[in-house]
Amino acid sequence: MGSVISPNFTPIATKTNNIMRKMKLPSMLMPVALSIAFTSCSKENNEVITQTKVLVVIAHEDESDYMPADDKIEVIYTGMGKLNAALKVSNYLKDQKEHNTNYIILNIGTCGSPNYPVGSLVIPKKIYQGDIFIEEGFKDHTSAYTNGILSLSFYKNALQADFVLSSDQFINTSSPFYQKFKDYNCLFEMEAYAIASVASESKIPFYCIKVVSDNCDGTPKDWGNILSQIRPEIDKAISDFCKEILH
Repeated sequence: MGSVISPNFTPIATKTNNIMRKMKLPSMLMPVALSIAFTSCSKENNEVITQTKVLVVIAHEDESDYMPADDKIEVIYTGMGKLNAALKVSNYLKDQKEHNTNYIILNIGTCGSPNYPVGSLVIPKKIYQGDIFIEEGFKDHTSAYTNGILSLSFYKNALQADFVLSSDQFINTSSPFYQKFKDYNCLFEMEAYAIASVASESKIPFYCIKVVSDNCDGTPKDWGNILSQIRPEIDKAISDFCKEILH
């Protein structure tokens, strides 16, 4: 098995000679210089090495069949709703804290849309808390998170919604909630805001991709039936994102 040597690595012999020259030590004090050099090299070799990984966060296992291509990608399923999402992601990050990993979070999954056809991949520009609604100027009364994916040129031509609303309710055309937002260029789902909040608190880059599963015109059972049709789109989106961000 070969060894990996840092380009900044300085051999002990070289370091020892440098120390002898700088300190103007006679040759009899070579052991002292060797000790100093060895300590210095040990500190260099014990530097913490961090690695970057993509943490793919999905609400429901039925939304994706994606299998990570390598150990730089991890996938977790949170369960539905903001509370489940927040707890799952925060606990996962806490458990991984000692592994010296710099995470990038990708939240991907299904959403409802009044505007885009089923199967459409849509990038929301902002993520809002959907369960805090004030009739006038709701955007001024809830935190908003920006979708980091907008900075990637790979997605510059993707469909974009002005925002996604995370709400712990299944939205359909008959609900008052839908009536309030049907004229906005927006998406509806249940977890993104909570995941973005945890990412922000942890100072972790956050990216969000949604795939339309319904036009707010069905039931949870209809949602389950459509998943087999849109899973390939979600899996491809994960693969494309990881290739873009890691390579």
